[in-house]
Amino acid sequence: MKNKLDFVVIGSQKCATTWLYDILNQHPAISLPKDKREVEYLGGDLWKKHGDNWYFDLMRSNDNEIAGDVSVEYIFNKESAKLLAQKISNPEKLKLIASLRNPSERALSAYYWYFRRGIIKNQENAIATFFKTQIEQHRNGNAEFDILDRGLYIDQLDTYFNHFQNKQFCIVLFDEIKDKEKNVYFRVCDFLNVDKNHIPANINTKPKKNSKIGFMMRLENAFPKSKIISKVSDITNQVAQKKNLTYSKDEMGALKLLDNFYKDTNIKLIDELKNRKIIAQEQVQIIQGWIEKF
Repeated sequence: MKNKLDFVVIGSQKCATTWLYDILNQHPAISLPKDKREVEYLGGDLWKKHGDNWYFDLMRSNDNEIAGDVSVEYIFNKESAKLLAQKISNPEKLKLIASLRNPSERALSAYYWYFRRGIIKNQENAIATFFKTQIEQHRNGNAEFDILDRGLYIDQLDTYFNHFQNKQFCIVLFDEIKDKEKNVYFRVCDFLNVDKNHIPANINTKPKKNSKIGFMMRLENAFPKSKIISKVSDITNQVAQKKNLTYSKDEMGALKLLDNFYKDTNIKLIDELKNRKIIAQEQVQIIQGWIEKF
């Protein structure tokens, strides 16, 4: 079947979608594109340039496998939900997995990621000031970066609710992956109807965290295209993650600003997911914790 696609991990950015790709890619009954590349998705510039055949040729499944795709741009792109409903051969059977994270912590993680890649030139010790400016710009409709918008999950999910049924969604939370990764894996396998007894070798690997080590961030900021520097930074960061790192005073200031910014949309997220019955009670409690954290 040419336009076969059985499931999509739709996002969100900095919410452990790479972890999901890695563990699902090891399952013998699941076929994913060879590499997780965020730019290769329905609705993106590459699809607009190369068309449907190019996109579906990226899917590599046979009759014994289910075909999936993973890109954080699916949830953020305003056209992707409609295109998935139009372009694939089995839209009524498509399964959609959304991985969400406390949007304040997600924004902070995205800040470091953008800084490391030279997208943000701001100094790493002025984070609260950066987000204060971004919030003001967002309220005036002229935010310089997309960091805040990417945490408005319910607005993005509503686009998908317009095209797909409640039973087609599976919600996982970064907090669950961080603390109970096997439970998340089992739940996703059940959702996809594949054997959950096949345990990936890297099941206990924790989601990646962006480096906050000052000299490494400045080095990556200066040389954002260097794969060697990026690799060294990742290794250094993995070592640092083994320690209990706490938020700095500046980070705490940024998180308080962000918590206030996201409070209403987080409440709306809980209400919508509960009404649609696509979220468990323990997940509701986790999201409530996002609201009540500070």
